[in-house]
Amino acid sequence: MIVLSGWLIGRLIDAIGGSTARLSVPKTEPAQIRQEGRQRRSWLLALVAVPFFMALAMLIQSAAAGPFQGYELGQLNTTGQFLGGLGGTLAFGAGLGYLAWRSGWRRSARILLLVALMVPMGLTIRTAWRFCYVNDEYPTEFLVYAHSGPAIKDTMRQLEELSRRAAGGPNLIQLAYGADASTQFYWYLRDYPNATYYGETPTREAMEAPVVIAGRDQWETVTPYMTNDYLVNTYTFLWWPMEDYRNLDRERIRQAITDRETRAALWDIWYDRDFGRYDELTGKKHTLDEWPLRSDYRLYVRRDVAAQMWDLTMTGPKELESTDPYAEGWIDLAARQVFGSQGLEPGQFQSPHGIKIGSDGFVYVADSGNHRVQKFTAEGDFIAGWGSHSMIDAESGTAQGFNEPWDVAIDLDGFAYVADTWNHRIQKLDAEGNPIAAWGLFGQFGISDTAGRSAFYGPRGIAVGPDGRVYVADTGNKRVQVFEPDGRFASQWGGGGALEGYLDEPVGIAVGAGGQVYVADTWNRRVQVFDQDGIYLRQWPIIGWDTGLPEEKPYLAVDDSGYVYVTDPGHYRVLVFDPLGDYVLSFGQYGLDERSFALPVGIAVADDGSIYVTDAHSARVLVFDPLDWNQ
Repeated sequence: MIVLSGWLIGRLIDAIGGSTARLSVPKTEPAQIRQEGRQRRSWLLALVAVPFFMALAMLIQSAAAGPFQGYELGQLNTTGQFLGGLGGTLAFGAGLGYLAWRSGWRRSARILLLVALMVPMGLTIRTAWRFCYVNDEYPTEFLVYAHSGPAIKDTMRQLEELSRRAAGGPNLIQLAYGADASTQFYWYLRDYPNATYYGETPTREAMEAPVVIAGRDQWETVTPYMTNDYLVNTYTFLWWPMEDYRNLDRERIRQAITDRETRAALWDIWYDRDFGRYDELTGKKHTLDEWPLRSDYRLYVRRDVAAQMWDLTMTGPKELESTDPYAEGWIDLAARQVFGSQGLEPGQFQSPHGIKIGSDGFVYVADSGNHRVQKFTAEGDFIAGWGSHSMIDAESGTAQGFNEPWDVAIDLDGFAYVADTWNHRIQKLDAEGNPIAAWGLFGQFGISDTAGRSAFYGPRGIAVGPDGRVYVADTGNKRVQVFEPDGRFASQWGGGGALEGYLDEPVGIAVGAGGQVYVADTWNRRVQVFDQDGIYLRQWPIIGWDTGLPEEKPYLAVDDSGYVYVTDPGHYRVLVFDPLGDYVLSFGQYGLDERSFALPVGIAVADDGSIYVTDAHSARVLVFDPLDWNQ
């Protein structure tokens, strides 16, 4: 395209200057003078055309804003720009017309086309400059795609310095790195003979290295090995440009064309790669620190090695204080009962998630990996298992089973409602586990799309209110949908965003005794509380929901006193808050005994206050005694 553009501009210049060659033909002196005068006037067109088009643009912009609207400073400014643009357009337009008439319309048209081509040429030069020297390493630049972050080079400089001080050479330090981010580090660490690749599953030997690098996919398995002996920093190794251009529809295109604020925001992105105004309109975050499309890694450095980064003179490294806001209230709480194990047999689990206690006292568990719901007594004795693996595409109109159900809810009449997550539907079962109704289909819809009611994108949470209505966390569509017990749509709320009332990856959902609806707004790292009609009431942050684990999908429960129990899967614990959202205590740690979790996900509170927690990665349910709020 650049070659073709150069060819076109060359042709235009040759055509404009074609009469110059004819000047070599003998002419009378007056004819030659007239020809040279026309040429000089022709090139004056280029000088007059630039201010004419600038004045015309000012006139159009100020006319769209509305001149003569009042006497405030901004209104007078618009009026002044309109008058200035009008005067400039008329004056320079008259000059442009005169020069075009005297120079000939064909020659004038070619010169004006050449001037017009200077605009995209200037934009191309500007874009190339910013691409090469300003945004070359950042995802704000659309010409960069799947680009390594600059932090990798910073990490390599740190490793080189650590190696010099701790191992006696620039590339001799012992380190380990995993599968995620290995594309980059396999190359950057090619000269490190003591670098160990531990793949997706770290070994104890690899984790004894003084330096460990782990991408998000390995954080879950690496973190338990990284005790207080290691310092950690999180960096970005790969990021992509914004992809909001995906899934365009007529409404979004219409808004981009007709809405002034949207047009201004898109101009900022296109011209300056500035996402500030766009983020204000959409509630999203496109700052480099919170870029949504990125892959992160953690650099773990053992404390004794990190200490050698400082000169051991009068000052040295200080012990880092804990930044965990929930550490102070932690209690050592042991489960009074544990049931379940890894397997396919009745009473065994594979990745159990949601759990509920029915009014009859029975315990219902969404056994996601086994594609079924299991029913137990309060003591953990197996009663029944409902369902098997079934995909909606292979069914003949009647639900035959589940495809990785993530949650279950029980109403006062004993009916069970199941979030059939990857069949993108809700199923209703009778007290014996027989399917009696199902509704929903796959669809990606916004909160304003009325056609998307009853469509789901991976629903993961479900609860039943005191009025019998069914509340569903439509996770992928970033909303809550409410249905009557027979599946008729009642209402919805939420929508993607970070402002109050908006949701991003809602998972756990629970209804308190007073009818208030509690939602685990996972990627916004908060709990939000709504009334039964979806009116926002309050919220509080959850600091722990930021470890980036693939299965970090927290659930919550509310007891009869209004206390809220929240699972924190990435930190292997349960957090407890009072009815106003103030932190009270926490319990749990990493491990496989009765005091520990491997990945706590689902949670339920029985009428007597007993706490039931599903531990997805150890395939079991832990039951804890009620907490005494009178102490």
